[in-house]
Amino acid sequence: MSSLVEQVLDLEKEANAVVEHARAEARRIEQDAEERAARLKQDVSAEIERRIAEFRAQAEQRHARDIEQATREAEHALSALEGIKEQALQRQVDQVVNQFLGV
Repeated sequence: MSSLVEQVLDLEKEANAVVEHARAEARRIEQDAEERAARLKQDVSAEIERRIAEFRAQAEQRHARDIEQATREAEHALSALEGIKEQALQRQVDQVVNQFLGV
């Protein structure tokens, strides 16, 4: 009978060892999964940052081009206005001169 009890105890020890090994393997798998998830999160964050930087650079380039174009257009408009002022002033001067000359 004692040999049967010993066999049962030995089987129980083996079963406990198998269970402990399975738990250790499960912990290792869980740790690997957490590490992989952390790496993936870092990769995704890096890609997002890269895309944001790329978009920001493109937006800054577009903004600079738009400012240059708006500046050119404003300068052109101011130049045209100055031309109108000079023409109007010259006409008024001519009218005054003509008035004095009686023309």
